[in-house]
Amino acid sequence: MLPGLSDLFSLVELPRIADVPNHQRIVLPHSQKSLSFEETDFIHLGMSKLIISSYVLKPTPKLVWSFPLSSSTLVDSMDVKGDLYVVGLSERRKHLVKLIKKFGNEESSTAEYPVTAPAVGIMFGEDSSIYVLSKDGSMEHLEYKEAEADAEDPSHISLSKASMLSSLPVPTRSSVHSVIYHTFISEHSFQHKSSLLFYITRLNKSDKYTCRLVGLDGARTFEIYSITFERPSLDECLFTYADGVLYTFDKTTKSVSSASLMKPHKTIKLVTLQPILSNFKDEEYGFYAPAPERLLISALSKLFLINFKYESLLDKFQHDPQIKLHFNFALPTKGDSDILSSTYALYLGYNEKRKASKLNYIQVEVGKNTLRESLGKAFQKDGQQLKVYPALLSNNLKLAVKKDTAELNEVFESLKEKTDPTEFSKAVIKFFKKEELKDGKSYSHAITDKVIDSVFLNRILGLIFQVDQRDKTVQVKNESFIPEAAVAYLLSHPLYPTKYANGLLLLFSQLNEPELLKTAIEKCPALSIDDLTNELNNLTELADELDKDSDNAGLAQLILMFLKSTIDRLVKNFSLPQITKKLLEILTAEYDGYSKKLERMLGVFININSTNSWDLVQAVIDAGGLFNWSIPVIEKLGSLIDAKVDSLGANSYNLTLVNQALQADSNKKQNKKKVTKASVVDNIHEIGTQKEELDALLTMSNGTTNQKLRVDEGIELAKRIPAYSREKLVL
Repeated sequence: MLPGLSDLFSLVELPRIADVPNHQRIVLPHSQKSLSFEETDFIHLGMSKLIISSYVLKPTPKLVWSFPLSSSTLVDSMDVKGDLYVVGLSERRKHLVKLIKKFGNEESSTAEYPVTAPAVGIMFGEDSSIYVLSKDGSMEHLEYKEAEADAEDPSHISLSKASMLSSLPVPTRSSVHSVIYHTFISEHSFQHKSSLLFYITRLNKSDKYTCRLVGLDGARTFEIYSITFERPSLDECLFTYADGVLYTFDKTTKSVSSASLMKPHKTIKLVTLQPILSNFKDEEYGFYAPAPERLLISALSKLFLINFKYESLLDKFQHDPQIKLHFNFALPTKGDSDILSSTYALYLGYNEKRKASKLNYIQVEVGKNTLRESLGKAFQKDGQQLKVYPALLSNNLKLAVKKDTAELNEVFESLKEKTDPTEFSKAVIKFFKKEELKDGKSYSHAITDKVIDSVFLNRILGLIFQVDQRDKTVQVKNESFIPEAAVAYLLSHPLYPTKYANGLLLLFSQLNEPELLKTAIEKCPALSIDDLTNELNNLTELADELDKDSDNAGLAQLILMFLKSTIDRLVKNFSLPQITKKLLEILTAEYDGYSKKLERMLGVFININSTNSWDLVQAVIDAGGLFNWSIPVIEKLGSLIDAKVDSLGANSYNLTLVNQALQADSNKKQNKKKVTKASVVDNIHEIGTQKEELDALLTMSNGTTNQKLRVDEGIELAKRIPAYSREKLVL
């Protein structure tokens, strides 16, 4: 699955509450990080001046439990463990840790423990431990006790100090520390098996900062290191952590740096985000790492998904311009496989005009952190100087670099002088493939081809294409100069740039270049979902028109071939929610024809009748909604589903017959020493009995109640179920 942001929906709308900082409007528990994407059925929220709550996500978001707060109580932090909720609260100058135990959906019992400063971090430990980090950098180790089941008051709970944590240094009264960032780390690869707490404090509002890493081990909690250093304006930076690496976003320079958790003051790598954030001035940013080397950044009404390793913009999401976004949470995932590439993020959308806020959920596909996912998406453009990659086995690398550079310049100059498309194609194929161009043969990129950099590929494409400065779409420089073999090869190259891909499919359609169009649809790596869905929409309109005209059967088959290729490419490279969202954007552009477009597209996909086209049927139905379809469309879908069910019933019947025949043959081979007299079934009653037994077997596997599967062709399913069988409906 390609990286992307999709499937947005609103989880809860917050009432208008004044004087609450954005980072305290919504607080999520540390335990939310430990759940996988598939396991996330509940989301627990702390809403300042409102409630502590739990929401179920499936099938639709719904409030299932809440604990009310006073209109002056701020939520500083929280954590959840089963039916226990521990919350750091501030009410005016009073700060406390509150433990809440819920009973059912309404009843609950509480216990409190006062603290001297706001509890900015809180986490359940092993057994009955609770760790609390205060705003001033001090730590508390608390423990809770629950009443026995047979006690007079089984709902009673208590909260008290567990140990003094004497191994941790105590801040002196002459120094004032303030925590600017913290994170609890439950899963890590360090030799310390216990959970960790990393936090950064600022000393006396100066440029001195202290990074501390603490191993959480009950009364034996210990400090792993404490590093003090100076750095201007570090308190204005944003921090996030993933897989042993601390990422720092400097809002002033708009750059991201990485550092090892064991040496947080030493920068490993620095990446500037100026190319994508240059239009934002002194804005409130959000910064999270949903996976190692994948970063989420919010600015005004936009979300950006960035690959830190390859310095690329994987995807961006534009919200309503009137909404300002504030990140609250991103579920960590490994992001190194298809299974672990999906996660989600939560952000607060604040409408300044209405003074209203909504907590939104957005699905995030982080990808697998491969170079292929970032090709053509770099936000830091390199210079136009050619780079060469000589063989490592060369005796003199410097000489090899000079030789290869001279070869590239020579090839490019010779291509510039060629005006014949065939000669141009011959030169390109000979350079990349080291073979002569053959008529009728198609060429695609292979790993054995000549290795080049993106600058050289851009230069070659610049001899054929140009970009319209008004709408940024690709155009040909000269319609009489289109070297088809060379273009077909370059389209398959993994370094094909995005600037020559925007509008490419429409261009080939207008130029009547079907071979290049098909090659681009199937092989061009830089095609966006916008280009593919627009092409899909255009092709479905053509297919619907040609379906009514029997004189153009050949052209209809050609359009059908392009449709299948486009559908396969869409389903292969993009998720169903992404496709649904893009179809909605395209089909709703003209509201009057919305229903007709949907029905036309649905009919074309059904007629194609492939596995991928049925996936897009689901996307079209989702885009149209459940109640926007005409009776003929519903009847057509119903008849198709009935036919599929009938086919499944017949296939199941035939499969059972084949299975019984194989079993009979196997038994015959095992008993070949025993001579048995062949029996011929000539009794009509016996044939009927065997048929009923077969139908009973089918009933056990099918469990159907569809009346259409009980008639004709001798498949009378579900008429007789043996006494020894049992059917079970699993939801």
